[in-house]
Parts: sequence; C-alpha cells; structure tokens
Amino acid sequence: MLDEGLTQEVDRAGKITELISQRFENLVSFCVNTKKDGLLFTCSAFVPQIERCQQRYTLPILKPNEALLEVMLQSDGAIGLLASHPVTLPTLKTQLHALAKLKGVDILVRSRLAKVAWDALQIGE
Repeated sequence: MLDEGLTQEVDRAGKITELISQRFENLVSFCVNTKKDGLLFTCSAFVPQIERCQQRYTLPILKPNEALLEVMLQSDGAIGLLASHPVTLPTLKTQLHALAKLKGVDILVRSRLAKVAWDALQIGE
C-alpha cells in the first residue's frame, strides 16, 4: 500500500501533526482489519507512529532502517547522516542515539539535509 499523500501533508504542515498521525494509524488499522501478514514501512519520518502501532497490534510491524542502524553502531563512533526529507533527520538521530544508549556505545552524529534532492522529487525528477 502506498500513500504518498502522507509525506505531502508533512511537507505542507512542516511536521507530523495529530491529524497526520491519525491518518497513518488508520492505514495500519485497515491493514490489520484486512488480515495482512505483516507491515514493513519505508519512511523513517513516521517512526514514532510506527512504534505506537507496534505496541497496539500483534501483527509484525517493522520500521525502516533497523538493520542499517545496527551496522552504523559498529563504526568508530562517528556517523554521518544524509537525508532528502527534513523530518527524516531528527527521527533517525533519535533512533540512533536511543539504540546507542541501549548498547552502551558512544557516538557522534553529523547530519545534513539534501533539500535539493527532495525538491527534485517533488517536480518529478
């Protein structure tokens, strides 16, 4: 299932609003009610909403980037993040720091937004 309108709404609002969160959770509820075997999300901007759904449902619900974050923590502690969507960076940084704390790893995260990449996607490039 694809709902590109969710990221468009985030772009317009500049953040994930309660209305956007509810729309996201309604999509998950639809999948659960139609007896899907599991869900894999591909947009890390929605990790807080994904985590709420993981707590609410017994259906396997997977976050994007989980394996990637594990590999990142095996580095020397200096991690660079590059993202095209503005909401992605704070979410990924929060995930990285939480996982590092859980594993007892010290990290330094530097991040950059490739806004031009997102702008190009929005005009179909």
